[in-house]
Amino acid sequence: MDIIVLVGPGSCGKTTTINFVYNMLIDQGAISTNRQPEGTNPLDFSDVLDWKGKKIAFLSMGDYSYRIIDLIRENDNLNCDLFICACNDRFVRPFDEFAKYNNNQITKTIANEEVLMVQANNVDANQIFSLI
Repeated sequence: MDIIVLVGPGSCGKTTTINFVYNMLIDQGAISTNRQPEGTNPLDFSDVLDWKGKKIAFLSMGDYSYRIIDLIRENDNLNCDLFICACNDRFVRPFDEFAKYNNNQITKTIANEEVLMVQANNVDANQIFSLI
């Protein structure tokens, strides 16, 4: 399994960006297999998509290191081809787990104004999408 991880501090738009990537795949015909809410933020979720013969797992909740590690292992056991997640940059343990896999780490673009944040999220989402 390969991993794409969007790395950044808390409340910088990681979850929103992961949702953008997820919706891009849905718009391209990906099929959700089991979308589940994660945590207390209504935007946080996990799911596995079937897309063009690939199983692509998602976790948008990047502020709980134990959950990231659990889902990496769970989705690897499910023979997913790719795991896309957010991860808070203050963590250490998930990065030890990422190192066991072929991984691409993308640093979240930070913007201070709301309009610029939307643009930054779109740029980051397109970068992730290009790696799929």
